Amino acid sequence: MVADHLGRAAEIGADADLDPTELDLVRSRAHEALESAGDAAAGLYSNQEALTHYRAALELNGEEDDCEHPEALARIAEKYGDVALRLGRIDKAVGLWERCLNFHRGEEDLARVGDLHRKIGAGLWNKGDREGSIGHYQRGIDLLKDGPPCLELARLYEEAASLYMHTGDNMLAIYASEKALRLAERLEEPAAASRAHGIFGRVFGRIGDEKRARENLESSVELARDSNPAEAIRALLALGFHFEMSQADYDAASEAYAEALRIAEQIGDLPSQVELHSSLSLLALHCGRWDEVEAGTETVAALVEREGLTGKLCFPHLLRGALRWRDGDLEGSERSLRRAAEMAAQVGRSEIAFQALLGLAATLRDRESYADADGVLASALDTCERAGLVAQSIEATAARSLNATLWGRIDSATSLAEEATGLAERLSYPVGSAAADTALLGEAAAAWRDLGRLTEAERVNRLAETV
Repeated sequence: MVADHLGRAAEIGADADLDPTELDLVRSRAHEALESAGDAAAGLYSNQEALTHYRAALELNGEEDDCEHPEALARIAEKYGDVALRLGRIDKAVGLWERCLNFHRGEEDLARVGDLHRKIGAGLWNKGDREGSIGHYQRGIDLLKDGPPCLELARLYEEAASLYMHTGDNMLAIYASEKALRLAERLEEPAAASRAHGIFGRVFGRIGDEKRARENLESSVELARDSNPAEAIRALLALGFHFEMSQADYDAASEAYAEALRIAEQIGDLPSQVELHSSLSLLALHCGRWDEVEAGTETVAALVEREGLTGKLCFPHLLRGALRWRDGDLEGSERSLRRAAEMAAQVGRSEIAFQALLGLAATLRDRESYADADGVLASALDTCERAGLVAQSIEATAARSLNATLWGRIDSATSLAEEATGLAERLSYPVGSAAADTALLGEAAAAWRDLGRLTEAERVNRLAETV
């Protein structure tokens, strides 16, 4: 209330042509009060209230060039951008941070400039601008890497590592994570260490090293819970994905995703809510809980479309493709899954691109478009090779074998089935083993049911009837 009164007093003073010295004093007090009110609201995750206070503080300045306190303008604008990003208002956040970047460049505040490059990069990544995001991360790193150790540099390496991990550049992800971890240890910053451990865990999981994957992911969650909610969300999302993809432990995955979603809802983090609702919907899809898939798809689509989160459009397209397959709308399913695969590839989400391609191949196979399905599965295997998705390559190879069987290319089908079985025997990957069984049909439906993957069991039963 005090902040609102002071803000109103500054507005009235300007309208009444108050003496400039006195007006500056009133504005300074109003800025301080409105910023403090915004900080308090942001600390309680009352995001809309925080935006209202920060916006009011900025509007006191009129034109930026006329501002008597540009450092206050930059500080408040940066905080405004932080809360705007949490609410999914990415264009607004990036625009504010770019204004701040121009100010701090003039002040030669390298740490702030580097951190703003990180924030702008994160915003662009959420929009799906992978190249722009990498460019800002790299400029920030180049600016700070030869200076003294600082948290801003550790965070830049973390963000870059996370992006590289999603795009499948595993070696770059490990390199950047190692840099971040060393800095985090020197600076005694558990949040930075948490992110690095999470990325190590994801990469180890991709190459089939289950022991080191689990150790790093659990360390990431433990460190994150003691640091801040945003890091806890990231860590739990990574752990849940490992349970889902590598261990087929869908109950454990659901618990991790649900805990992360509760935190994301508590702090009003809309971009994370999109990913977590999508993850829970995909779990429901695996288990044949179609009502949950439908509800989750509507929630995800509403959030993405309302907030303009273009970098996450691949999620609702993927889910809609599955629902249309369920309904027998194979043409609609093909359209949605192609779009999901294209959009996931554009923004560098290699694992989502793979899932979309695998689903697309199944739809094409059901349409008896075997040549097209084979081409899509070849693309899925290329994605696996580029991103180091060793375990998922078993699924794609098995699916290609099955497609070849239905296509009448028995020699090719046999060779691919043997390849899938060989890979499954070498890797501890329950989904891969069931997929290899599918290549041979046999007891594949039972194997999928044992994993709780009722949708895949249904697919196998349909195929068995066809064969």
